[in-house]
Amino acid sequence: MVRYPAGLETALGFDLLRERLQEQAMSLAGMERLAAMRPLEGEAATRGALQRVAEYLDALRFDDRVPFDAVPDIRDALVQATPEGAYLEPEALLDVYRTLTVMRLLRQYFTQRREKYPALVRDAETLCALPAVEQRLRDTVDDEG
Repeated sequence: MVRYPAGLETALGFDLLRERLQEQAMSLAGMERLAAMRPLEGEAATRGALQRVAEYLDALRFDDRVPFDAVPDIRDALVQATPEGAYLEPEALLDVYRTLTVMRLLRQYFTQRREKYPALVRDAETLCALPAVEQRLRDTVDDEG
């Protein structure tokens, strides 16, 4: 593992970039991930990240709207729902539904554009689509919870 000299992130302006990106984050999990972000190590990792960024920018600029809306932080709700017999409040169920919907739509969007965005397709295919759970939640809660 390569260790960067103390102060390198500041000298490169990486700390400022991280702060600016955190201001644009659409979720608490995104902010946390950005806070932990460090410069990439190695040419392959850097090229892969740049490819994903270039593809995403192309999608934003030249394609139909990317279905990426703010994603609620559902980690606490998932922990709360873990014990058998546990239940979630309607607002938490709505957050889970919204998260599942965004995941399904993103996966669908990029897999339908496999040739245009191969790097993003690989990422999108890791998103878990749970249509039966999504449908059950849609039948259970409305937009107000």
